[in-house]
Amino acid sequence: MVTALLLATALSSHTLVATDDVWVYPYAQDQTGDPVIRAWGDGTNSVGDIGSSDFTFSYSIVRFDLSGIKEDASHLKTAHLVLYHQVDPGFTKEESAKNPLEARLVDPGIDEKRWTFQMAGEHMPDPGDDAILGKAPGVPSVDGKPFKIDIDLLSGKADLRKAIEGKDAVAFALTTKMAPNGQGGPIYDILSRSAEDQYRPRLVLAYDD
Repeated sequence: MVTALLLATALSSHTLVATDDVWVYPYAQDQTGDPVIRAWGDGTNSVGDIGSSDFTFSYSIVRFDLSGIKEDASHLKTAHLVLYHQVDPGFTKEESAKNPLEARLVDPGIDEKRWTFQMAGEHMPDPGDDAILGKAPGVPSVDGKPFKIDIDLLSGKADLRKAIEGKDAVAFALTTKMAPNGQGGPIYDILSRSAEDQYRPRLVLAYDD
């Protein structure tokens, strides 16, 4: 117990709220006020041609400001992307476990006020498992409240420490293999930074001395 307390006190923690988020979809409306951002895939892949006429893929981007963090990235001990999902997901926990929500790096130079779908090509995530920082399933709630999806950003093959070293911002693409299988099928509906404060996307970083 004493050892655990000493380790806890040796960590400095930062909780950052997303500064911008966008849903990358040609018919997305107000990016500054939509309380939901979304993601889906084709059942096999998470990243593909989002400009195709069948709209097989869609993803969202969340951006965080790192300018207030002074610790060196090499001392990053834990990193979690904390998200909340709408109450009625349209999928079961088993379906989500097979097709979890993924976090991938993208260019952080986005501004939701000026975003257009034509900018998507500049902010495409790399495909493949090597580009995944982490992934997590969602377990639908039974209490009528949004449920948490907590992605460990140090659990995948991609290197978050290298990505944030000396940077003032970081952005994550939220992707998944989950396929809607027609209109109204299962997709991820994540609450955006325009949602109620307690449900907004957060990046939680902890550094050791």
